[in-house]
Amino acid sequence: MKALGIDPGIRTLGWGFIDTERGERKWGEISTSSGKELPDRLLELESRFISILSDLDPDFAAMESVVFHKNPNSALLLGAARAVVLLALAHKGIPVLELSPTAVKRAIVGRGNARKAQVAYMVNHLLGLDGMVSSHAADALACAMVGIWREEGRIRFG
Repeated sequence: MKALGIDPGIRTLGWGFIDTERGERKWGEISTSSGKELPDRLLELESRFISILSDLDPDFAAMESVVFHKNPNSALLLGAARAVVLLALAHKGIPVLELSPTAVKRAIVGRGNARKAQVAYMVNHLLGLDGMVSSHAADALACAMVGIWREEGRIRFG
């Protein structure tokens, strides 16, 4: 099973890939140029994300569902980044599993209100990674892990 976890963002998109058959793990970030206008940043995000999809060829993608933001502008930018990701996945025919942030944190840390640092620590521990990955990549790897566990029937949630 090959899962691509995604932590969408316009400034930084985290991604994490797990191939259970080969024992392969990859992760990284896509950072867009902050000096560019929004349409140019979205094009940059799309191009780089499609390149990752082509390289990894996942069976499915997993990402957190939309959460509410205090800042409406941040919510709109996040929505634009999510739209780019969802459209790229749809064009490639890759199914998307949307997970609630609380469910991901509960599955990885044991508490639905865990902090980013706790998620990053547990992802590193559970995957046996050398050194800490960034919080964006850790969130993406957490989504990939939870997606795999759900697909394998190890955890169940709505």
